Amino acid sequence: MAIDTDKNSYTVLFSVIMVVVVGALLAFVATGLKPKVVENQRFEKQQNILYAMGVNGNEGAGDVVFVPANEVEGEFHTYIKQQLVIKGNQAVERENAYLIDVKAAFDSKKRGEENAELPLLIGEKDGKTYYILPMFGNGLWDAIWGYMSLDGDMVIQGIYFDHKGETPGLGANIKERFFMDDFIGESIMDGNTYAGVAVSKTNNDPANTDKQDNAVDAIAGSTITGNGVNSMIKESLKLYRPYLETIRKKEYGTTIKKGCESDPGPLGGQQPDHYPGLGYLFGPGHYRRTQGIDRDGHFGHVRIGYGQRGDLPFAERHPRQDSDHRPIGGRCRLGDLGRPGPKGLCL
Repeated sequence: MAIDTDKNSYTVLFSVIMVVVVGALLAFVATGLKPKVVENQRFEKQQNILYAMGVNGNEGAGDVVFVPANEVEGEFHTYIKQQLVIKGNQAVERENAYLIDVKAAFDSKKRGEENAELPLLIGEKDGKTYYILPMFGNGLWDAIWGYMSLDGDMVIQGIYFDHKGETPGLGANIKERFFMDDFIGESIMDGNTYAGVAVSKTNNDPANTDKQDNAVDAIAGSTITGNGVNSMIKESLKLYRPYLETIRKKEYGTTIKKGCESDPGPLGGQQPDHYPGLGYLFGPGHYRRTQGIDRDGHFGHVRIGYGQRGDLPFAERHPRQDSDHRPIGGRCRLGDLGRPGPKGLCL
């Protein structure tokens, strides 16, 4: 008996059979490939984190070359020394903390959930410690994300950005080398404020020679994506601030409540008798670091030494000064220690 293929029932039955068969095949393939997909996602995260640390295969000026997938797991465990989960300003070690869903973690933290857990990694390279923070935000069309590595002075040592659907040649350029490299050497601090680094259309520093301005040049034609990067950096720093404060205090030691003192020890130089109690000075252009809290209760480090004139000793709480070596943002001449300064008590 011949099948009447012109009947509607035949068409419906044929469609149902095809949907079931194709769906089953796709489900089988997806299930079979899932371990490989998960592995590739893990390798990609490891590559991105290492790139932000400066561990990559870059050779040419515009290269963005990751550690090869067949090597990245070994390199990751070589350079990453600790994986932490942050709750408030407390941190506990956890294996594979880097696999935490950053978007979900950030959303949970923003909602004020007590159990929100933020991943943070600590790496070492060439004897230097790197603190690697994940970032997540929104660009023009979809999600943007990345990793930022900081040293103990809160200076960016490396950065990596990526996106899901930004415009090619415009916003998509956030993952290009020329843009990411501009962030290296920029401080996220402006005094004691976590200012981040702004993507600015008015920065007027295309060569990015000024590393004290908390800004890099924007990408032409990608204003909204640039704004998204700004927000992403600031939001991420806001979430991690309690723990970043512990890093700064660890870096600079126990705080000093008043005055400006130096750590004890015969570190060389000679203590000038007209500045008693200020410890040892190394001579022109040399400093030693101590720390303190200003009148407003803000923690900061202090460098004690001689100024650019070669004969002007001073204590410094901020790297900026004007052409006449006058205080900007908290700088105090050594003779002014303990007196009110531009941002409170000179330390």
